[in-house]
Amino acid sequence: MFENEVDYRIAKWILRNLHHMEVISDDELLKAWRKTAEHYNSPFSELDEIGVSPGEEVNADGESNED
Repeated sequence: MFENEVDYRIAKWILRNLHHMEVISDDELLKAWRKTAEHYNSPFSELDEIGVSPGEEVNADGESNED
């Protein structure tokens, strides 16, 4: 039942690591996250803040906490 969710989380983890190693840019990471969410159609992907730039925090009320 949760196979898509696990695959989605692993894919996001890999993408995040590629970004951390500076293999992909912020824009590429965000685009890849959106495509990954569409591809896996994970039941919990709607809880992710995919439109948020890497390193940007979001409060529970949806407001950004940019430094």
